[in-house]
Amino acid sequence: MNAFSGTYKLESCGWSGWLWGKELYEFTNDDADPLTVELDGTLYRPDRHYKSDLGSVPRTLQFILPKYFAKDRYVKSFLLHDQSYLFGSIWVAVHGGWENRKLTRKQADTMLRDTILCEGGSKANARLIYWGVRMGGFASWKS
Repeated sequence: MNAFSGTYKLESCGWSGWLWGKELYEFTNDDADPLTVELDGTLYRPDRHYKSDLGSVPRTLQFILPKYFAKDRYVKSFLLHDQSYLFGSIWVAVHGGWENRKLTRKQADTMLRDTILCEGGSKANARLIYWGVRMGGFASWKS
């Protein structure tokens, strides 16, 4: 079963950039019940604390096509994806513990597509976002 569980805190913490700036959010995973997703029997979770822009979705797309690109539609998916883009890794459950595993950019983008489906997104929407990050995400990888 593919599904999200757990809790976290997300607080607005200002803007990055100048003209094309993005709103930043401080993500804090709950220590007792952290945000976790199960994909095909494997559990993944983001780090405990970092800053996220919730997907780097251009404001133009959010305004023109909010049904497909609103940043608040797939918050959990964007949080996992931003963690994997920041660090090039994700926490994976292994043998009763957790291991931080390296990811390729393509693996991170594929996970985003799959987690959007977990959050109730359509296949078409998941593919649109997947191809958007494949085409435009290179500048944000591990930065």
